[in-house]
Amino acid sequence: MAQDLSAWHLITKIILRQIGTYLVSFLILFGVGSVFCLPAVAQESAEEQSVQTSSAIASATDYSIPSAPAYAFLDASPSAVHTPHFPRDFRVDWLIQGNQLASNLAIEAAPVWLFGFGNVSASEYRKKSWAMQSLSTLNVSAATVGEGQNRSLSIAGKLTLYQESNPVADTSYTNQLSRTLGFSEAQTRAQDTIDNVVFRAFKDTTLTEAQRQAIDRLADQATQFGEFDPSSVSAYRSLSKENKRELEPRVQKLREAHQTMKDVSEMTAQRLRSIKKQYEREHWNDTRVDLAGGRVYGFTTSASVQQLDSLSLDSAGWGAWVNGATGFGTEDWLFSGLARAIDRGEAETYFVGGNLRYGGGDANFFVETGYRWGDRPVETLVSYGGSISISPKLNVQFGLRNSFNGDLELQGLSPKIKLNGKASELLNAIPL
Repeated sequence: MAQDLSAWHLITKIILRQIGTYLVSFLILFGVGSVFCLPAVAQESAEEQSVQTSSAIASATDYSIPSAPAYAFLDASPSAVHTPHFPRDFRVDWLIQGNQLASNLAIEAAPVWLFGFGNVSASEYRKKSWAMQSLSTLNVSAATVGEGQNRSLSIAGKLTLYQESNPVADTSYTNQLSRTLGFSEAQTRAQDTIDNVVFRAFKDTTLTEAQRQAIDRLADQATQFGEFDPSSVSAYRSLSKENKRELEPRVQKLREAHQTMKDVSEMTAQRLRSIKKQYEREHWNDTRVDLAGGRVYGFTTSASVQQLDSLSLDSAGWGAWVNGATGFGTEDWLFSGLARAIDRGEAETYFVGGNLRYGGGDANFFVETGYRWGDRPVETLVSYGGSISISPKLNVQFGLRNSFNGDLELQGLSPKIKLNGKASELLNAIPL
């Protein structure tokens, strides 16, 4: 019996290592290849649809902001069971755990999407095969956590294997966004007014060349979203009071046209936020399945952590996890499950768990339980916490993890808080 268990143990190690090796190699290969091969596709499709429209569709569908996949291998997130997701820009995680602050960081990006699909029109995206659409969800992340001189590092790659709803491929949703972004009648009339003012100024022989140039510069300013301020335009400011007085009726028309365009732009932005929020509310708990693989390292540093050559590698291993989520009942509930295995050579750990969330994409609360075993004492985890979006690009996650031994005796409490969001937003939030 002992020999059978030993053989099974060895087989499990071999399979786990092979899965980790092949999966990470596959993810890295396609991630690097996308940087060189896909920009040509983006350039071609951008001729069909403006960059503004396709970029807006991309940003307006990035409504899920859970933890970076690399954190799953380090077990460093407020929730041990992650929610499947697909980020569409460069993101940073900042974990607050005990007295450890800025040293617990993760970076995350979707290279195929960023370099190959960010400017592809929705119609072009829908023509891509299932394999290419799945490849666009490739996520690469790296994270490090630890205390003092003992730290861990994880590098992970993740693919979304299945998603019940794909906002970029949803014709109803993308058409709504495109129509909202299109020029309205009011904008068209305002632009016509600006063009007409410039045309008549250059046709008016009573105006000086300096006055015509001033009108041309003011017209450029009138088409921009900022404030319309003639005194900030040098060509207008250098005119005499008499010349300015002669141009006042034309300047007033430009001012009114600019205000119209500005009002419409603000209404458009509000409409986009409303459409996005409605879609998020209806689809935040749709069914999704993610598969990930990664490399995990343990290392120590010298007393001077700034010396990069002072790192000492203690252990290394491969890991893989599969993560799925589905909604049930009303639009308020989401159940997620995760199974993870990590092989560090002489030690293996396994984890399975389930997570129940209530709320929506902008704010939700969870309770979860998990079971961890392997070359360490059996451990049962019970956690509860939540996730709140401070802004569309910045999210706060928090949780309290309770650890129980095999006899269900409480062994410890671990509070965790994490900021996750677009790199620029997060850097502004961190008190450096």
